Amino acid sequence: EIKKLRALLKEKTAERIDARRQVLAKLVRKAAVLSRGDYATISRRGESLKVQVKRKNLSYTAELFVESGRDFVVVFPSKKLRSALARMDTERIFLEITERFLKISNFSGTRVIYLELEEFF
Repeated sequence: EIKKLRALLKEKTAERIDARRQVLAKLVRKAAVLSRGDYATISRRGESLKVQVKRKNLSYTAELFVESGRDFVVVFPSKKLRSALARMDTERIFLEITERFLKISNFSGTRVIYLELEEFF
């Protein structure tokens, strides 16, 4: 387990995206009505980074326009995003793309969440 954790922490960042926490936090507040078993998706295609939370006929989406880069999709429990953003005491958050993960962190790097890249376009 410790070896896996060390390997994870040593992964090099391929690119870094700067985002405003308030944009994602607004989405999370709206999505707070969703239940525990629901999932969120963060995807990037070209210059569009989308964060989407869905449940049956409800869908909340935030779209950020970023520089073009590696396309990816990450699917994870929406509660995980809500919990991580609530703990980040900063206005800016960073989304860093490594070979296998999307890393979301606060400005100082003291709060971090790793999400495994599940699929590429």
